[in-house]
Amino acid sequence: MSDQERIIELTATLADVVSRKVEEIKKVTGTTRILALNALIEAARAGEAGKGFAVVAGEVKNVSESIDGITQSLEAEMGAAVEELGKLAGRLRADAAE
Repeated sequence: MSDQERIIELTATLADVVSRKVEEIKKVTGTTRILALNALIEAARAGEAGKGFAVVAGEVKNVSESIDGITQSLEAEMGAAVEELGKLAGRLRADAAE
C-alpha cells in the first residue's frame, strides 16, 4: 500500500472514529441531563431537606451543558479537518491516476 493510499484510508478511519465518539458523548450528555432534571424534581419534592441536593443536581446539569458545548466544538473542528483531508485525498488519487 502506498503512502497516498494509507493517508486516504486513515482519513476515512479518522472520520468514522470521530463521528462515532461524538455520538457516544452526545448520548451520555443526554442521559446526564435527564438524570439532573430528575434529581432537581426529587430535590424540590423533598423540600428544605433537598436544597443541597438541588445545588448538586444543578451543577451536574451545568457540567453536562459544558460537555455538550465542547462536543459541538470538537465536531465542528474535526469535521472541517476531516473534510479537508478528504479533499486532499481526492487530489492525491487524481494525481496518482495521471
